Amino acid sequence: MIKQGDFKSQKEAVWVITNLTSGGTMEQIAYCVQCGVISPMCDMLTVKEAKVITIILDGINNILQVNYVSHNVNHN
Repeated sequence: MIKQGDFKSQKEAVWVITNLTSGGTMEQIAYCVQCGVISPMCDMLTVKEAKVITIILDGINNILQVNYVSHNVNHN
């Protein structure tokens, strides 16, 4: 939906992904990344709505934080 849906559906998908990244488990977030959510989220950074861009960046930040924590846990 985030790749090919209409704009309203894409915005909803961004909210869903960002909510999952803020409250989901590492495994759930990793699964979303494996399903390819990062690229379409980055593609949406060109939208004109600042709120949507902020939500996208929050989601990407959450993914990066989980990756950082996971990397540090696995290497210590």
